[in-house]
Amino acid sequence: MECQQYDTLPAVHRDHEGKAAQSEQKFCYKASQIGVAFRDINVYGYGSRTNYQRTFNTYPLAYVERLVGFINHKPKQQTHILRDVEGIARGGEVVLVLGRPGAGCTSLLKTLSGQRHGFQLDDSSSINYQGIRSDTMHTFLRGTCVYQAEFDVHYPLLTVRETLRFAARARPMQFSNSRTSWIQSGTANDVVEAIVRPLGLTKALDTKMGNALVQGVSGGERKRASIAEILAGNSSLQCWDNSTRGLDSANALEFVREIRRRAKEHGSAAIVSLYQASEDSYQMFDRVLLLYKGQQIFFGPVDAASDYFTTLGFVRPDRCTTADFLTSLTNPKARIVRKGEEFRGPRTSDDFAKIWKNSLERAALLDEIHTYEREYPLRSDRSPQRLPRSPYLVSFTRQIQLCLARNYRGLRNEPSGPISAITGNVVISFILGSMFYNLPDNTDSFFGRGAVIFFMVLLNSTMGALEGVALWDQRPVIEKHYRYAFYRPVAEAAASMLCDLPNKIVLVILFNVPFYFIANLRRTASAFMTFCLFAFMVLLTGSMFWRALGAVSRTLSESIAPGSVFGVLLIIYTGFVLPIQYMHPWLRWFGYINHVSYAFESLMINESMEMLILPLVFSTATRIDGGIMFALMVIYCTLYLLATEYISLQPSRGEVLLFRGRPSRPPARGDEEAEGADSAHDESDATSTVKDGLKHERCHSATFIWDNLSYEGASGAGKTTLLNVLADRASTGVIGGTKLVDIQDQGESFSRRVGYAQQEDLHLSSSTVREALHFSALLRQPNSHSRHEKLAYAEHLIDLLGMNAFADAVVGQPGEGLNIEQRKRLTIGVELAAKPDLLLFLDEPTSGMDSDTAWSICNLLQKLARNGQAILCTIHQPSGVLLQMFDKLLILSEGQSLYFGDVGFHGETMIGYFERHGAPKCGAEANPAEWILDLVGKYPDVQGALDWAKSWGESEERSTIRQEIQNLEADIMRVPVSKSRSGNSKYATSWLNQLFLVTVRIMQHDWRTPSYLWAKVLSIMGMALVNGFSFWKAPNTLQGIQNQLVVARFTENRTLYELRERPSRTYSWTVFILSNVLAEIPSHTILAVLTFLLWYYPLGTWRNALELGQLNERAGLTFLLVWSFLVFTQTFPQMVMTIMPDVPTGINIANLLYLFCLLFCGVLVSPSSLPRFWIFLYRATPLSYYINALMSTALAGVPITCAPNELVAFSPPINETCGSYLATYLEASQANLLNPSAQDVCNVCPYKETNAVLGLYGIEFEQRWRNWGITVAYNVINVLLAMLLYWMVRVPKGAKMKMQKSV
Repeated sequence: MECQQYDTLPAVHRDHEGKAAQSEQKFCYKASQIGVAFRDINVYGYGSRTNYQRTFNTYPLAYVERLVGFINHKPKQQTHILRDVEGIARGGEVVLVLGRPGAGCTSLLKTLSGQRHGFQLDDSSSINYQGIRSDTMHTFLRGTCVYQAEFDVHYPLLTVRETLRFAARARPMQFSNSRTSWIQSGTANDVVEAIVRPLGLTKALDTKMGNALVQGVSGGERKRASIAEILAGNSSLQCWDNSTRGLDSANALEFVREIRRRAKEHGSAAIVSLYQASEDSYQMFDRVLLLYKGQQIFFGPVDAASDYFTTLGFVRPDRCTTADFLTSLTNPKARIVRKGEEFRGPRTSDDFAKIWKNSLERAALLDEIHTYEREYPLRSDRSPQRLPRSPYLVSFTRQIQLCLARNYRGLRNEPSGPISAITGNVVISFILGSMFYNLPDNTDSFFGRGAVIFFMVLLNSTMGALEGVALWDQRPVIEKHYRYAFYRPVAEAAASMLCDLPNKIVLVILFNVPFYFIANLRRTASAFMTFCLFAFMVLLTGSMFWRALGAVSRTLSESIAPGSVFGVLLIIYTGFVLPIQYMHPWLRWFGYINHVSYAFESLMINESMEMLILPLVFSTATRIDGGIMFALMVIYCTLYLLATEYISLQPSRGEVLLFRGRPSRPPARGDEEAEGADSAHDESDATSTVKDGLKHERCHSATFIWDNLSYEGASGAGKTTLLNVLADRASTGVIGGTKLVDIQDQGESFSRRVGYAQQEDLHLSSSTVREALHFSALLRQPNSHSRHEKLAYAEHLIDLLGMNAFADAVVGQPGEGLNIEQRKRLTIGVELAAKPDLLLFLDEPTSGMDSDTAWSICNLLQKLARNGQAILCTIHQPSGVLLQMFDKLLILSEGQSLYFGDVGFHGETMIGYFERHGAPKCGAEANPAEWILDLVGKYPDVQGALDWAKSWGESEERSTIRQEIQNLEADIMRVPVSKSRSGNSKYATSWLNQLFLVTVRIMQHDWRTPSYLWAKVLSIMGMALVNGFSFWKAPNTLQGIQNQLVVARFTENRTLYELRERPSRTYSWTVFILSNVLAEIPSHTILAVLTFLLWYYPLGTWRNALELGQLNERAGLTFLLVWSFLVFTQTFPQMVMTIMPDVPTGINIANLLYLFCLLFCGVLVSPSSLPRFWIFLYRATPLSYYINALMSTALAGVPITCAPNELVAFSPPINETCGSYLATYLEASQANLLNPSAQDVCNVCPYKETNAVLGLYGIEFEQRWRNWGITVAYNVINVLLAMLLYWMVRVPKGAKMKMQKSV
């Protein structure tokens, strides 16, 4: 059976119609050819390519400026990004795009793939997708043309197999005799296996994708999985943006080879940008396009590019790959001009572009483009016979099925979240039921039944509060899949709701049933079923409410403030906390849309049915309440689905440099890869001064050897693992063998005296480049250097690394701020700022850089090494020029050594070893690194089946190395122990200095993250106002919102500390805990002032203090209590989060523990009514002391005036006054008789003053200051517990050593 060729558009249309048929057993597919021709591409952005960093005080001004600009219609500054770019990629062709960062490669790929946020495409530009217009391609055919970004975003809980199988099923391939709109499981597995085999992912198929918090595949494997996801998605035109970043030469070559194979076999087209393309990879492409500062300077066959530029007078160096040669032409510092033609050839980007426009090659290109346009004229009609109704290849129902199955797999892979939530709520259920154990069946239990029902309804409604927060973890992946046309966002939203249904059903049963019977609520079948129904409905309605709130917000911070205010309104305007007759009209309206109030009313009627006079009337009211709740649930659900479909995340502004304050210099030109790229690349002169900058202080030369080293644990090839083991950063696994370093350099100071530039560029997002270097220098250089010397050295590094152009730029987040190259320079600079006097470890420092930048980085490392700095470096995709810059080479494969020794000139020593042991000859023009990786590669199509690990183990070269190691061991053992000149302390500076510097940095980070502080300010102010104008109940919801804010920020700081700053011994873990506490206290103090003013005075309790002549004392104590409580809302979640694995789990546990505090604080159930078993929790609960002190300060000693509906009225005996009749009673009670001389009706107020009411709850005015002191003590206890728990759980105790670790 031969493969039939299907036309793409009708096939898509047929799939959407859902004409499914069973697929044949034979896997056979061939897509229609599709390509693209583009000309006159002019892309520009508005505004400066630099911006200023917003802080807490400038954050509102940004909106004011935007409004003023909109009103005044002020024209925006236009910045050119691409100018007059043209080219063609026919079906079956692969086009390479070359250029340095800032040249426009990313912008071109995004333009062709329709990802044009942040810039505009000129109307005169023409893009022809084989007769299809650009707007049609990116709407009706979205997913046919896709863009793969440099950054990888995946569901971390899914395995690689599950991720790729989902892509294969979401965009299925078409089969030879089938119109099926979906493929069977076995076929999807075949697709996955066929894709991952050439990418080397077979062994990682059943490993989780992972992310920064979830352990999973390595960074290189995750990158390859992103590539495989695109390939499995059945797209016809692919734009790959530096997709080989993080891959070694062999994997990069296999990626290009696979792209070419699929293009030739399937008729698809691929446009690929690469920064370090090997010669073998380069020759895989059909055409090449070269960009220089946004202008095109060449487009044509790959074989013609080098000759085109050599005829212009440029020289191609020996052993220089064609891609490196072409890229170097756009760098004035790197290109070589033929002798005698220095002043005749092009020099600027405009010169190159002018020559290109007048060239014969460009004329031939225009002829081909015009021929293509005549062959495929743009169609203006949108006939349903030609266009599908949807860009998706599977039906909407099938999309829901796929997303539902994916979500269930994620729960199966990591069920801890639902299990912890269910377990915690079951515990709460039993405790709540025991607090109201066996309520009597009379009116005496009416308040108790109301309290337990209110708490149940409230908890059921707020169980879904975290669902709105959890949406933010998934939205980046959902939006990526939307661009790939895998499924509609609304389909994933529907699947998410369906996936949570079983969990919600279990929650309703396990949470509501235990306390229902323990509390002795109405025990009839109808009452119980009604209770469960309403509990389930309020749970679903609350879930839809919180999901809708999260979906309508474009950032997480936008949802925090309204969520907190709505949470307070849900509680207050239920009818239990504040009776309906006491609700103020300006907020009474919320009660009509409050689903909690309808559920509470219905369940109170259901519970009191047997005591009601008109049960039929109230039964009808229950049905009406249920109908209104159902309608609200439908409204919230509809809003959630619509918002999910049409409201996207707030997109980044591109990699725009952000400066502190407004930049004074004019904006640079370029695209979103970076600005200041030219300045950043002009470091070749700066690096030449490294010896001058360091000659006055020669690096300390340490002898460092390892022998028979082994490690049992997760690893790939073993490069990063080796560095972690050697640098004492392996906290898990079992290490065997011997590591030796000079005796005087051993001890706890070893980790801080080595530099380690990690593969991930981890930095504080709000710091500037200069501040990051200063921070590292001040904390990691020993005290033997003065502060001035440390800062001066950091400034010298800015010059050394060519970072002057962006020294005052903010690091930002990936995709907004520093670009990849600038971040890598900063990572290296931060480690150099520590002045590592022993060793410098670098894990893939050139990953993601172009060839010129990679050469400059390696040149810098070489100069440091010549100055005495010992350097261990892993590197990906080294060219022949880069390889010979290293002195020795260690080759690893799956954790085994294949070679260790000298590289030699042009790799001759290394090549000679392998050729002597049976390897084929290495060609004169071949890249030795690629030749080696091909030789020892693990792919089926690579020749060379020799066991290189065994050959190395039996070689004479290894015996020589072993003998040298033994000699060095003997020399080290003979060195007398001497005091290290930099000290043997674990940290370089004093503990107090660490605390000061880290605290200041965190406070700056908070100030420069306005969304965090403004979310806190607006949420607390909103809650204070609502409570102040309603009545006191603020703690019930304030802690919940603080949990979300504080836990998220604490986790962000903890991640940075544990991944980068703790391994390098920058500062102590005790400093980390205390600094996070101290940094929050100033902001909480200011918030306490705002809360006090907005709540205390509108509430009116100050009048009580004024009447008693105690305004100053009572107002001051109230403020101190508010301040102490706000500090508690910070220290409590921080204490909980110290040992939690992730943010959702931390918020769940913090909320659960806070519920315990709320249950036993004495408000819901008075201490006298609590079962004696629980009285110890009342005394141990921090909220008890807050409530006692606050209530006594606000209300003690105040006379009570009863309202008419609160008076007890009765008639005295005939001929007796009320005063004489009640004389004995009034002496023994706290009641107040309003009319003692009356003889017809006696009006009695049950209480004369507030002390009697407070006494029922065990509140005493005399203990107010003691209680405040206890609240302060609880904050101290939280901090101490945080330190203890962190030490017990998260402070690494070191990997287990099977043998000697060091001598």
